[in-house]
Amino acid sequence: MRQLPWSHNLRILSRKRTEEREFYLRLAQRDRWSRRELERHLAGALFDGAVLCQPKVSTALRELQPCAELVLSIARRQRKRAP
Repeated sequence: MRQLPWSHNLRILSRKRTEEREFYLRLAQRDRWSRRELERHLAGALFDGAVLCQPKVSTALRELQPCAELVLSIARRQRKRAP
């Protein structure tokens, strides 16, 4: 959080879900978003599209962890129900 401008922190920390805040904090820092870029991503619900969409589980992961799809499905449903 120290590496982002105060305006970024205010906008991101106003989000309700912890996962969403963490997502935007990491990306804004990593990609060095301007205030306008951050606003655009927040308005466009980048988090919802990137994280809450249907995950694709690789064959290798399925072999190593047979219940991976079930775990991801449950997590996705819980996120959708979160206020």
